[in-house]
Amino acid sequence: MIYLNDKKTESEIDSEVRDLLIERKWAKNHIKQQQQIAPGRIYKGEDGYETGPALIPDFILFYQPDINEPTEPRPIAIVESKKVPDAQAAAGIQQGKLYAEIMGLKFAYSSNGSKIVEYDFITDEQKEVDKFPTPDELWERSQQKNKFSLDDLPMIFAPYNREIKNADLSIRRPRYYQVAAIEATIDVIVKNQKRVLITMATGTGKTFVAMQLAWKLWKPKKTKPRILYLVDRIFLQEQAEETFEKPFAKAMSRIKEKGVGIVKSKDIYFSLYQGISDRKQAEGIYKKYSSDFFDYIIIDECHRGSANDEGSWRAILDHFESAVHIGMTATPKAKDKANINTYRYFGVPVYTYTLKQGIDDGYLSPYSVIEVKSDVDISGWRPKPGQKGKYGQEIEDKEYTLKQFDRIITLEPRVQFVAAHLVNHLKETNPYDKTIVFCQDQQHALDMMTAINALKPIRHPNYCARIVAEERESVRKLLKAQFSDPESKYPVVVTTSRLLSTGVDIPTLKNIVIDKSMKDIVDFKQTVGRGTRVNHSENPFAEKYWFTIIDHRDTAKNFSDPEFDGVPDVKIIETWAKGKAKKTKKVNKNKKIPEGGTILTRPIAQTRPVVTGFSVKTALKKHYVLDSKGDKIYMDELEDHTKKVIRKLFPSKMQLWKLIREKPEKRVDFKKQLQKEGIDLKLLQKITENTDKDAFDILVHVAYGDAIIPRKEKVGQIKQSISLKRYTPFARNILEIILDLYAERGYDQLEEPKELLYMPQIKKIGMPNEIVKEFGNIKDYENAIHEIIKLIHK
Repeated sequence: MIYLNDKKTESEIDSEVRDLLIERKWAKNHIKQQQQIAPGRIYKGEDGYETGPALIPDFILFYQPDINEPTEPRPIAIVESKKVPDAQAAAGIQQGKLYAEIMGLKFAYSSNGSKIVEYDFITDEQKEVDKFPTPDELWERSQQKNKFSLDDLPMIFAPYNREIKNADLSIRRPRYYQVAAIEATIDVIVKNQKRVLITMATGTGKTFVAMQLAWKLWKPKKTKPRILYLVDRIFLQEQAEETFEKPFAKAMSRIKEKGVGIVKSKDIYFSLYQGISDRKQAEGIYKKYSSDFFDYIIIDECHRGSANDEGSWRAILDHFESAVHIGMTATPKAKDKANINTYRYFGVPVYTYTLKQGIDDGYLSPYSVIEVKSDVDISGWRPKPGQKGKYGQEIEDKEYTLKQFDRIITLEPRVQFVAAHLVNHLKETNPYDKTIVFCQDQQHALDMMTAINALKPIRHPNYCARIVAEERESVRKLLKAQFSDPESKYPVVVTTSRLLSTGVDIPTLKNIVIDKSMKDIVDFKQTVGRGTRVNHSENPFAEKYWFTIIDHRDTAKNFSDPEFDGVPDVKIIETWAKGKAKKTKKVNKNKKIPEGGTILTRPIAQTRPVVTGFSVKTALKKHYVLDSKGDKIYMDELEDHTKKVIRKLFPSKMQLWKLIREKPEKRVDFKKQLQKEGIDLKLLQKITENTDKDAFDILVHVAYGDAIIPRKEKVGQIKQSISLKRYTPFARNILEIILDLYAERGYDQLEEPKELLYMPQIKKIGMPNEIVKEFGNIKDYENAIHEIIKLIHK
């Protein structure tokens, strides 16, 4: 008999599925219904930021063993509930498989409350089953052939630490992918795997994962294991120590350089590998610890040499060979030697969380790219016969190219050009947007800091600062207390070479300027990763949902590399020729930034030739957005793309007009759909040079060729129409002011009728409740606004 559920609601189907689970001994607190695992992708809208659909499985099943030890349930399967006939009971299996796969689970189910379809990742088999398995049955199946013993369970199901708090003082709970990474690692450790690799994109909380992993390895044991946390940068060590401090407190110690006060009485140790490794004339401090002293070694940013046979890290790992080596990296497998060695040493990652997945989930920030090429970048530079540098240095007579700029020769006008481009960008966006400029070396970072400060849009002594290895103590103080602090405004811009390329958490970073040659895609990924963190804040200048990469070194080609995941949402390429620029730049009227000339002052002597006395112009600039499939749409192709999308969605022009004249929520959904297709209505207005026209009118014009008139002309016709004369003079005056706002600013002002009541132009006439009474009630007022919209699009 065919099961018919047409008359049942989705809620009733959910209840039936839940009952089927409970019948099979699934405890109610182990069935999580409609639990969000990710907030959804961030989209850059016209007036702010919006999120796409959140990731919310219908049911997540958890398993918890019945043992006399503290335990916490862990997810084991996904169940999708669908209101469909029996023949379509598998309708939710694909969605269930997607959720299960990203959560690292082995089972997915789809059910309509009557029939049940199962997918088993272990056997790669999909089949209809009579009933759900019990919790114990599913746990038994999940272990495959290598079963866990009863003694393993306290570690596998050890509760997570709940002492770390978020900024709002709520408990910081592991996200779904962090749980998946931790549990996958614990599982293979319990099964005696000695080398483990976790790959997680920058900004996804590797240090927090390391802390929770260490907690689950350490807490259940009566005889506490010893764990070494190994890093190659001091601020990575300090960051880890801060994260571990509250949970582990007195169990922690730092292995100090030169072996001062060797400590062996603690459980958790932190060290820079440079501080304990072998040196030319001294034996490494690590040898003061017996080879079996540590049970676990966590290697942060392990792609940087730990797996290299000749590397310093490798000697340390070889000495502590009996320990479990846990490598953590943000860099998926690539072609370069160091990266290949990492994967050869540690093996296949037990869990991978990519930049693309992080962006799709809404945990990482999308971004746009501006690729800038100056004329000298394209043509190269050659000295005139006998030409010497600014400070009298000899200049070899040869052709100098982009890779050599700011390494073996400094072209001051080019440095100033890059600085001017950034300052103009900040003026056009927000002069307080936190920005990192990656330079060729420390001297180049000094040059760039000097150039930016000469043009800075905000008068402040610390507007732009240099953070490099030469400034040890000041680096840590400046970085932690100021630049990385979301509530601190200064410094706004920081120039650096390598010091900030990895491991530094700067939640409000909104611009990354690349004026540094990137040797490989690993270096490029680490640099892009500086900007991927999202920062939610009620403070407008501290919130961050998007960032921009400004590329001066042709590194954007890495976006086309198949090994790069998480491509930019928007890209601009600027090309300027000598003479007249193709793109007009917006310049602050109070201080015009010159295209060429010399503005730099140099506080210290140069070791490479410095050249000045010529101008640098932009030679190339491109701008593209991505459609819903991730394909690039260049701005000169935007009209054709828009026409194709609109005609596909609306074969008839009247269908489009009908939607435009519908209720506001339908227009809002339509705009979101356009954004996902790479169509920004305000950008379309600019591209078609129709900023004075209605954005929806432009869509009809582009798709079907209809003639359009300016908004002001439309408003003039509406004011003279008989439609407004039926309102009282006071109400008519309100509607005319609203029409004037539309004429000046566009359709956005009409989307929220209630919000219009609080605009300054309206509030000075009367309070919202007084205005509404003139129309009758709030519904009558909203109907009046909807009537105006229909008149606009008549």
